[in-house]
Amino acid sequence: MKRLLLMFLISILMVGCSNVSTEVKNSSKQTITSFFEAINSMEDYSSESELNKLKVYFTNDSSITDSLIEYLTTLESDRQNELVNYDFKISEFKKLNGIYKVKVEYDIVSKEDKSILNNSDMYIYLKDEDGKFKIETADCHD
Repeated sequence: MKRLLLMFLISILMVGCSNVSTEVKNSSKQTITSFFEAINSMEDYSSESELNKLKVYFTNDSSITDSLIEYLTTLESDRQNELVNYDFKISEFKKLNGIYKVKVEYDIVSKEDKSILNNSDMYIYLKDEDGKFKIETADCHD
């Protein structure tokens, strides 16, 4: 009987832990999804007010806020010679010392004709700040 009770408690603990992990993953995915959707909804990458709206996805002390926003908007559009959108998927998720490392694979897509111009990936590192996951830093690859 004690063994059965112990097994039951362990199974509840395991389910509880997996729910927290699922909740963290879902919340992290939501942050990344909202960030890329916000970029995709922009019509003018030179508008400071539009670019500033993206800053809500970053931690207060993030050192890459402006550079990542510029990279994904202005620089990538200049490199492709047209405005771009992003089709993305999350392919990895790892917890590392209080932050979450998320691999995002993405296609760079023409806003005009929806053709795929290029593809790349990056690691986005998320941190819980005031109960919300926000971008702390990122590693971009080409």
